[in-house]
Amino acid sequence: MNAKGLFLGLYGDNYTNPGVHIGYEIPMTSTKIISWRDALKSRNWATFFSPAIKVYLHEGVHIGLILLPEFGARMIYSSGFKLEGFGGVGYHRSFVTATTYKQNSSGAFNTVPFAGQNTWLFHLGTGIGYDYRKRKNKPFALSLRLGINVRTPHNGTLLPALTSTVGGTHFFQKTHHSSSKAKRL
Repeated sequence: MNAKGLFLGLYGDNYTNPGVHIGYEIPMTSTKIISWRDALKSRNWATFFSPAIKVYLHEGVHIGLILLPEFGARMIYSSGFKLEGFGGVGYHRSFVTATTYKQNSSGAFNTVPFAGQNTWLFHLGTGIGYDYRKRKNKPFALSLRLGINVRTPHNGTLLPALTSTVGGTHFFQKTHHSSSKAKRL
């Protein structure tokens, strides 16, 4: 099931800071696994690359911007149920929501535009969902994803955060099963 797709979702940093997640899925490999016992229980195993942008609001503290290229793997069962895992290393930029001041050399205070912090971001996650291409022949899939982000250096240390995303992927073309490799068990 190797079609490019656009992922849109509601994102939560530490489950309480609301945001959005936009990603573009690019398939890398796809293999159809067929069971000898029951041909109806075939599965599709696929790997993908997904550059993503995530933006969230930590109320009263900052607005977070995440640029995250992720690699992932997904197993889609004949029922349409899917399991996925993914990870990546990206960039996190926080923009302080309060007015920030800096004292200049003459002793006067000036506002600092776009005050915030730049950090590396490491992400690992897993997800479940339903792929409507498998049984319903519709070009979309729904997902619930849970993960962990670790930002560094964050004030000289590591800052972990639990994440969640609920969203869907719209695929731009229908899958051509003949183009994927088949593997018999």
